[in-house]
Amino acid sequence: MCKVGDQLNLEEHELQDHCDPPNTVKLCSTVELKGIHGSDGRKYVLDIVRSTPRDANYLDASNIMKVLRPELVQAFCAHKKQLGFQAEANRLAQLYADKHPEQKQDDPAADTKQQQEQPAEAEDKQPAEDKQPAEDKQPAEDKDKISIQVPDVKLNPNVLTTYTVLGDNVPEAEQLVKEAAEFLKGPIISKLVNDLVRQEAQAMDGSCISAILHQYGVNLRYLGLVAEQLGARSPYLQSHCEQEMVVRAAKHMLNSQMRQAEPGTISWVIANFLNCLFGNVVPQATANNGSKKLSAARRKKNRDTSQVPLDTEELWRQLQASVVAKYGYSLGSEARSKLRKLASLRGLCRMCGVQMVARDYEFEKHGKPNSKPFSEEDVYDLFPVMKFNTPRTADGLEALESGRLCLLQGCVELAQSFLNDALCIFYQVYGPMHKETGQCYSNLAVVYFQMRQHHKEAIRCQEKVCVIMERVLGMDHALTAHAYENLAILLQALGHTLQAAAMMDRTIQLLQLIFGPDFLGISALRIKAAAVLQDASRPDAALQMLTRALDNYSSVLGDRHQQTTSCRHALAVSHSAQGDHRESAAQAKLVYTALRQEFGEEDPRTVEASNCLKKFTQNAVTHLKTQNAIYAKVQAAASEPQPIQDTESQKPIQDTESQKQAGKSKPSKKNRQRAKKQVLEEASGNDSSATPPSDDDFILVSRKKKF
Repeated sequence: MCKVGDQLNLEEHELQDHCDPPNTVKLCSTVELKGIHGSDGRKYVLDIVRSTPRDANYLDASNIMKVLRPELVQAFCAHKKQLGFQAEANRLAQLYADKHPEQKQDDPAADTKQQQEQPAEAEDKQPAEDKQPAEDKQPAEDKDKISIQVPDVKLNPNVLTTYTVLGDNVPEAEQLVKEAAEFLKGPIISKLVNDLVRQEAQAMDGSCISAILHQYGVNLRYLGLVAEQLGARSPYLQSHCEQEMVVRAAKHMLNSQMRQAEPGTISWVIANFLNCLFGNVVPQATANNGSKKLSAARRKKNRDTSQVPLDTEELWRQLQASVVAKYGYSLGSEARSKLRKLASLRGLCRMCGVQMVARDYEFEKHGKPNSKPFSEEDVYDLFPVMKFNTPRTADGLEALESGRLCLLQGCVELAQSFLNDALCIFYQVYGPMHKETGQCYSNLAVVYFQMRQHHKEAIRCQEKVCVIMERVLGMDHALTAHAYENLAILLQALGHTLQAAAMMDRTIQLLQLIFGPDFLGISALRIKAAAVLQDASRPDAALQMLTRALDNYSSVLGDRHQQTTSCRHALAVSHSAQGDHRESAAQAKLVYTALRQEFGEEDPRTVEASNCLKKFTQNAVTHLKTQNAIYAKVQAAASEPQPIQDTESQKPIQDTESQKQAGKSKPSKKNRQRAKKQVLEEASGNDSSATPPSDDDFILVSRKKKF
């Protein structure tokens, strides 16, 4: 266990148990750890309740199992060791300055050179020092002792417990554990908040939030503290944290009600809880258990509603109290209205193992919250929720990482060889339907895309990734949506724009289901979808995508944010491409104003925005001048009087037109005779001095009558 303790930064110590008389044992682990001595002579470790010290921020008797995460222990020990190195370096610098007062302390180059020359001088003077008296050897011995030595920092996992820890350094060990707890609430959470604000477009559902917090060594019970620090910097991320706290508090309440419900009433209990959480149930409506829509057999069932919340207000009061007790965070009055209902329903069902019917639930009706959006028929099935640890193959992961590294370096053929080896190992260890197999196929798709003769194989590999992720992780998972996004990008690069647009649309639908309609990643995806639709000759749909993305960015991040200005610039370019130069100039002006207020006039981004504004303005002015010139010509032509021509001057024109028309098509014989007779009758009524009609006139008249 000492080797394991070294990996976990745990200190070897002695403690006494609760026996009478107490037994003294030496441990390098927690006292709750159990082990057996097998018949094969080996020692086995069982029932590892905890492996790290207790959290000093929660020392109550009810918080015995609230411990520090291993990631935090590792980060804290590394931090303390770094501080020890800095203190030792400062001590050596002061010691060196005391021995060499004539050396300028503000010359770091001279100090470095002197430190490099010390070993050589010590070796040269070693033979001479042997002949010197003992009092002359003392400076040389002190010089040899100048070295940085910092002991490893380890924590005692059994301090601050009911067991008696023996040793002289128990107060120091307790103080070290308390410092680790303060380190968690201080620098670690501050760093986490800063990184979250810098990467606001990342996934923020339940699994992603827990993975991010655990990566930094932060327990989920500190989610309320994270939300408080995010409030002033990013209300968008704060709303996601509040939603996660509400869902997790509702999970415990729903699980408790399902355990207490009778076997025949579980579906009603689930539907009633969801109606109270997402609907607007009043006490009278909830007390009337027998619904007219239910069958008589279901109404006859005895339902014990003593443990069920009676209305929405009561349920939300219990939720707020649970959030305060678990996370130390007070939900605002608008938490219920800001809740992303579809995403929260998905998260709650995944945590509690409830499978609902896939349909369009009406959470709002006529602009008001629907009282009962769920019914018993909507509860389709229940499934077990299990936590497990899947073993990973080191050989396959090593081959996968080597393939990725070769791909980044441009060695496509070598990357293909490594990835094929990793794929074979994954098939043998995991089988075809596994997340690691899907990731290997995704990297192979990139390799085949760079090899121009294997483009069809690249599409086939990425399609396999979509199938694997959807079957293993489910349709409503972030990695599944990411697989469809990669497929859309690949299809667009290969010229299949219509299929790429369909895959983009499916990706947006999945992300809306998982994270809600205001997820920033959806806006970034809409910008990509606009480029795909532009290539597919659908400019109106592309413009609509950019407009929706801009609205989301503006409402969540504000008008001055860099992503908002980038999206607005893309919208201006799209308007200019469609000929709407006035709107493009207006959008470009907003971009320039936001960048000038944010970065100043001399910033390169502001200068580039100014040039774009001048270009779009010039295009708008040129287009307006062209339209004004065309309009002036039309008005002038409409207002100009038509010249009056006599019959003699019109005849040549008519003759010419009749010849052109006669050359195109000849009238029938009956029409020609009828037209000739009509002309003769008209000519007989006119003056005899008039010019007699010709055959061309007959043809002209016949054409007029025909049309």
